[in-house]
Amino acid sequence: MTDNHGKISTKGIIILLSLFLIAILFIFLGIYFSYRNNTKTIIEETLNTMNNTIYNLKSSKENIIQDNNFTIKSSVNSDVKLDEANEDIKDYKDFFNNLSMIDTNIEIVQDNDNNKMLFSINSKKNNEDYINFKYLIKDSTGYYYNSNITNKYINTGNNNYFETINDNTTTNDNIKYLEKHIITSLSNYLSESYSKTTQEEVDYNNGYINTTKVSIELNNKKINSLYKDVVKDLKSDEKALFILDNYFEGFKDKKIKNKKYLEKDESLTINIYTTGITNRFIKLEIIKKDNKEEKVINYEKIDNNLSYLYLISNNNIKYKLEINKINDTNYNANVFNSNNNNIGTILLNKTAKETIIDVSINEKDKRLDIDYKYNLIKKTKGRFNEEIRLDIKYLNKNNNILTLSTKIDNKYSKEASIKEDTTESILEKTLTEEQVEKKKNFFENKLKDILGGLYEKENK
Repeated sequence: MTDNHGKISTKGIIILLSLFLIAILFIFLGIYFSYRNNTKTIIEETLNTMNNTIYNLKSSKENIIQDNNFTIKSSVNSDVKLDEANEDIKDYKDFFNNLSMIDTNIEIVQDNDNNKMLFSINSKKNNEDYINFKYLIKDSTGYYYNSNITNKYINTGNNNYFETINDNTTTNDNIKYLEKHIITSLSNYLSESYSKTTQEEVDYNNGYINTTKVSIELNNKKINSLYKDVVKDLKSDEKALFILDNYFEGFKDKKIKNKKYLEKDESLTINIYTTGITNRFIKLEIIKKDNKEEKVINYEKIDNNLSYLYLISNNNIKYKLEINKINDTNYNANVFNSNNNNIGTILLNKTAKETIIDVSINEKDKRLDIDYKYNLIKKTKGRFNEEIRLDIKYLNKNNNILTLSTKIDNKYSKEASIKEDTTESILEKTLTEEQVEKKKNFFENKLKDILGGLYEKENK
């Protein structure tokens, strides 16, 4: 490597540089693989993948929503026919009957030029007023109107929603920022306090494979603690707090109360499996367990185009989905029962102007057909209309048990005009005890009424 005078030769310099570059490469590879093997990274990438998949499948409205002046008008109505005597739907008949009787109109208007925003929902049940609710932001003040409480707008105080958006920042931008912050926060806390990482050989794709297993074990206490930790992180981030405190009045000072997510004897475990030196994701398990039953949702990714989803109860496979990915917005799946018999298909196809989901399941004299269609039916400069149709048909021994047809019409425009009169509004703190009680229970009582027997069953 040296010449006759003891100096390093050109060849020696090249060798030294090569060794140096190789050393640098190994250092970076070590850092990279250490990063890839990090529990937080595995959790964060899994959450991001799930979020991105959902984002890709959502209907695209960003062309209009990105504009800070817009109006959205929606109408929702359903037509339902059912065999009320059939045992298969006895818990759902109140809900379906109510759907057929309720017509709803929704309007969302955002006038950024004048710092005004209106959300309005008006529903009629059998042509009689059922829900008449409005939420208004005007002159940095929040108001709401509920005809069941009073015939005047109720002043809730300061609301600085419009300080969070401008020509360079939209509501969508704020939502994406919050999503990213929440995923990072969840990944930090889950990896630090709620998970353990082990090496495990697992059954995968008709064989066994060595994996890195990240196991997250949750109960009711842990879920409440995790929720509080994430909210604390949101409050400690200046931008996140600014957005949320202006979207939801009092967010900064709101105390988080414990809620019941699981029963005392229930636990929830989430297992993420990766393999290889790059920790390639291959499997996700969600396990809900109590003293009587263990239910498992098991998702296995074979490659970029093929995956399997298993629904398991007490170690018995109830249903299996063989999912074929055509591209990011086009999927088809074959459905198999516990005997591994093909009992149906699920198809999903999304384009810029159309989204179609077709479900057809036929097993033991029972048939279920679900057809969802989204259409962008008209588009002009600054305006477009959408139509959404959901049709469900359930048969038992060729007898029609349920036929449901729901139609949603949406009209979008880049125009905004809000003319709500708040001159006679009243302060929220002046409400009577009776009015406060009505406000507190209003939406829950409506939910009880709409769901009927289904609500009672789920809240025993």
